[in-house]
Amino acid sequence: GLVAAAVVGAATVPAQQMLGGTRQRRAVLARHTAGVVHGKLPRLGDISLGQLGVRAPREASGQPRRQSLYANRHLLDPALNDAFTKHRFVLVHGPSAAGKSRSSAEVARRLWPRRSVLVPYQQQGALAELINTGIRPQTIVWLDDLDRHLDAGVDAGLVRRLLDVSAVQIIATMRASAYETFKPGRLRPVGADVIDLAHQEQFTEWDQEDRDQASSLLAGQPGQSDVVA
Repeated sequence: GLVAAAVVGAATVPAQQMLGGTRQRRAVLARHTAGVVHGKLPRLGDISLGQLGVRAPREASGQPRRQSLYANRHLLDPALNDAFTKHRFVLVHGPSAAGKSRSSAEVARRLWPRRSVLVPYQQQGALAELINTGIRPQTIVWLDDLDRHLDAGVDAGLVRRLLDVSAVQIIATMRASAYETFKPGRLRPVGADVIDLAHQEQFTEWDQEDRDQASSLLAGQPGQSDVVA
């Protein structure tokens, strides 16, 4: 009887440790990431565009409105697709409010709609704590406004730890004004070594073919006539 009790007790300890670890992971996810549902990361195809950093469009009055249909970019989208499939850490940089996050999200969703996405809040130490609780293989790590994550403590060591996990993909964006400060020169800010680890893809402005395609797509959408400038 004593032997049996000892065996049961020994088996219970690892089970309790696993349960505690699961609870801790769920608590960390809830504290530091967007879109968590019942303690689990959302799929990339299910998370909202807003949670990926895509700005909500607004009426002239300032009232929010629905996201417009996505107008494919005939040169940019294939370039992003190529970058995302060939490189595990991609930084998309370009003008503010030009559509970097939207295009990146749309292309990534086409590639990996069923993969889990980790969207850390821009909080001091958030990504480090998430990594310490365990990042699962094939997770998409989404770092919109990468410079703000750098300010919150993301460094090259954390990025390398992410890339050590099998098939983890990091997608980041950065405004052109912030990106300029990281260009090679005599004095580069803290975090420049993170930029150096990334494949860097410049976000291009719309050309006439993009505009024509967008105009055609949105022509029948109420309230979308002013989307294409």
